Amino acid sequence: MNDLFKNSADLLILLTLGIVYLFSFAKMKRIFFSKYGNSKNNALTILFLSSLLASAVNLIHISEGASDAILFFLKGNDFPKAILYAVSFFAVSWLFSIVLFQFSFFIVSLLTKEDETDELIKNNTEIAWLHAIILVSLTFVIAPAIVKIAVSFIPYPELPF
Repeated sequence: MNDLFKNSADLLILLTLGIVYLFSFAKMKRIFFSKYGNSKNNALTILFLSSLLASAVNLIHISEGASDAILFFLKGNDFPKAILYAVSFFAVSWLFSIVLFQFSFFIVSLLTKEDETDELIKNNTEIAWLHAIILVSLTFVIAPAIVKIAVSFIPYPELPF
């Protein structure tokens, strides 16, 4: 395979997975936020947008590792493994985004005495901003480590020295 084809395939795979990743995450968050009723307020909007932002940060980081995996396997003409590794990396990052979102609720419940659900329904933007800051900050801190773990599964050849 020539380099133009490999790089084009890499781009197409990452673009497709990125769109699916963000769209499905936003759809899942809409389902999550539906438990707050049909009312939309500033606090819920802040929390929704910050969850998408944190998810996008994970997406940016994992796409580097997925690109490395895609190009490595395409170099050996193993297209199925290139797709499998990329999809696996994106799926793990997607799940990590969900877990981190739930973890931010745990952290905020430790830091505040309020019931977050009630406060968000009451449009308490301070609680929403606290969630947002914790969620996005933790994502920036933890995402590179998740990528390093993911990339360690790529079966690079062992060097003799």
